[in-house]
Amino acid sequence: YEKGCGSCGKCTVGMALNMAKAENMTPICITSFEDLASELRDMREKGVSAFLGCCCEPFFTQHVNDFEAAGIPGILLDIDNKTCYELDLAEKAYAGEYERQTAVNLGLLAKVLKVVHGHSQV
Repeated sequence: YEKGCGSCGKCTVGMALNMAKAENMTPICITSFEDLASELRDMREKGVSAFLGCCCEPFFTQHVNDFEAAGIPGILLDIDNKTCYELDLAEKAYAGEYERQTAVNLGLLAKVLKVVHGHSQV
């Protein structure tokens, strides 16, 4: 629910952030849709060339135009658990009050990071 992650290793989000740091990437925790829009704006203004993120398919489908308007190419990995949309809790999620945790597919993330950083081919 807060910006930043202590990367304690107790969830896949923290583990994903540690994987990003190991690849010299700047990890960012997103806490709400408004936070996402703000971070994408900031990245564009700073000249960030691309991003790697994680969201559920329904969120991406609903916001595909927002991602395109951000003007930064990105790779989005799907999450591995039930979504706020499936649980009819989207309004809470948009307000940053969703009480469930996102599960990142760490195996897929590791493969994408290897390809992104030129360590292997698809």
